[in-house]
Amino acid sequence: MLVMKLMVEGLCLGALLVVVCVVGIRNGAVRMVHLYDKKVQDRVIQLGVTTREAIRRRGVRFRGLCIPAYMAYVLVCVYAVNGARGFLPGFWQGLVILSIMNLIDRILIDGYWVGHTDAWVIPGTEDLRPYIAAKDKQRKAHRRKAVKGGPVHLEESCEEFKRASWEVQKKYHFALPRIKGIEKLMEGAGFMIVVSRQIRGMIYTVTGEK
Repeated sequence: MLVMKLMVEGLCLGALLVVVCVVGIRNGAVRMVHLYDKKVQDRVIQLGVTTREAIRRRGVRFRGLCIPAYMAYVLVCVYAVNGARGFLPGFWQGLVILSIMNLIDRILIDGYWVGHTDAWVIPGTEDLRPYIAAKDKQRKAHRRKAVKGGPVHLEESCEEFKRASWEVQKKYHFALPRIKGIEKLMEGAGFMIVVSRQIRGMIYTVTGEK
């Protein structure tokens, strides 16, 4: 009974996410461009459709309204409706609800709506489709994953990470292992995480010996 209730609550939260998206793109998908990849944002700014400041404001407003609303919904469902008591029951029930919403986001919204319809197309950016590529989906699933004491696997440009690593070397005054490819940053990694640098939504961790 509880499992069925959690599934319904998760589906309702997913439906709420769909409604938010419908409202957001009702006058054109450019109003939700803060959710797109940076190359799409740069293109719409170049086209004069919007400005970087407008994108930033919409992103802040979107997160400031939606995230608290989602969390309030989960807390009401878990503790007021389902009657959970204590942290662990509330935690696993909330995790189930949010996981169902995440599946709806991944499969229905990202996979079908954005990937196979024209509803999210911004005129002048058609050549940048698909807006959500396979590596972007993987990035959403593994965002902010740090690797400690082992090889760092890169999904982005090796050249970008080289620039970031040179900044680390200058700041901390020690040499990092030479980057020979995207697959592996180092062999026999050192013992210490030195710094994290965010590049296009991913946080990469540079590890090395003093």
